[in-house]
Amino acid sequence: MGHIALRKWCFQNEIPFFSIYLDVNETTLLQRLQKRSDTNESPEIRLKEDEYYEIFRDCYENVYDYNDKTVEEGMEDIITMMRERGLI
Repeated sequence: MGHIALRKWCFQNEIPFFSIYLDVNETTLLQRLQKRSDTNESPEIRLKEDEYYEIFRDCYENVYDYNDKTVEEGMEDIITMMRERGLI
């Protein structure tokens, strides 16, 4: 998985690494996918794909509850997390 390889490379090169898993429940994800007009695949197919990625959830240092959040709220929270860790 690319995430693990990138983490290892950053560690070897003494570069700070910060990873976040955006946790979104199936209901919220389906609603968001249905609102999008830029997707070429059905929301149901995308949900099936996302089930696979959940197995990697524990590989991330940070799990962020992205339910009931706007993009702006999410970005503000993530920037705050990065500031708290001295990354920006």
